[in-house]
Amino acid sequence: MDLAFTSDESGSSITAYHFEAASGLKHLGYWENGFRHLSNARRPVRSPADLVGLRIRLQPNALHQRAFRLLGAEPVLTDVADLVEALRVGRADGQENPLDNIWTYGVYRYTKHLTLTSHLYGVRGMYLNRAWFDRLDSMLRAVVAEAGRQATAEQRALAVTRDAAMRAKLEQHGVEVVDLSPDELDAFRQRVRPLYAEAAQTLGLDLLDRVRAASA
Repeated sequence: MDLAFTSDESGSSITAYHFEAASGLKHLGYWENGFRHLSNARRPVRSPADLVGLRIRLQPNALHQRAFRLLGAEPVLTDVADLVEALRVGRADGQENPLDNIWTYGVYRYTKHLTLTSHLYGVRGMYLNRAWFDRLDSMLRAVVAEAGRQATAEQRALAVTRDAAMRAKLEQHGVEVVDLSPDELDAFRQRVRPLYAEAAQTLGLDLLDRVRAASA
């Protein structure tokens, strides 16, 4: 997952290498879980100022909480199982999720203002047992790896199509979609810039720069 309010994907080769070394799994590809966007019940959001005072349901995640506090929102940390109820009863004014989840969970019924912030990008890894993979002969290993690459490419193409379909469905059900200009997006990025600096201190600037370069 990338840093908040950027539009770069994680560098898969870097992540896969370290994951395989630590887990004993063979990485075959990253499937797209989508960019996360912000929706709320109170008003359109085009700038950080519009977020001030909004209670936004977030995953119990320190990075997410820090990002939205920097933007002026009030984090409401709940499990996804309680997401819809929190919106329905007004415990939260809004939330953030990929478009598919906003539709599938029924979030659109309670949050009619949707801003395409693309503030976080989620992926789901496809893995298999590394020891089993290593026991295959070289021809079968190549076949399995190629199947993983092909499945990943197909899933990502389908995800793009589905994202467009989800937007159309949400608009048909009365959701007002805000597309941010580059300058408007940059205003959000500037507010959460401290997160990048903090991550650089923890992970090292070299690693972060390699991730950004791999996704450029």
